[in-house]
Amino acid sequence: MAHFIANNNEVKKGTTWESQPVQTDFAEFITGSFFSEQGGTLEIQQTFEYPKNHENDEKALEGVHWDIVTQVTVAAKEGKGFQIFALAPYFRLVYKNSSGVDDKAVRAYARAQEKGRV
Repeated sequence: MAHFIANNNEVKKGTTWESQPVQTDFAEFITGSFFSEQGGTLEIQQTFEYPKNHENDEKALEGVHWDIVTQVTVAAKEGKGFQIFALAPYFRLVYKNSSGVDDKAVRAYARAQEKGRV
């Protein structure tokens, strides 16, 4: 069971925050929750392309195309849960702060899980 956690990241107004790629292994679902003080859009992106360098955050995503995208609209100060099918072996979260104010409390939790397992 692979997972990703980001707690209290700051995302400046009009900018984007991206998680590092997570491997889904044999999972059937990608589940998680997301909270931000400001409104925006969360994308759960998936790919079949192998991230080239897992050890180097700068180069891990070079040349990777995230072709499978599920969008979730995030309202200010309202937590949002999600559960989608794991269609590809890698996923990441991308949040776009579309408000005119810096977001000082972005919390993202996600994991790939097998059916019937907590």
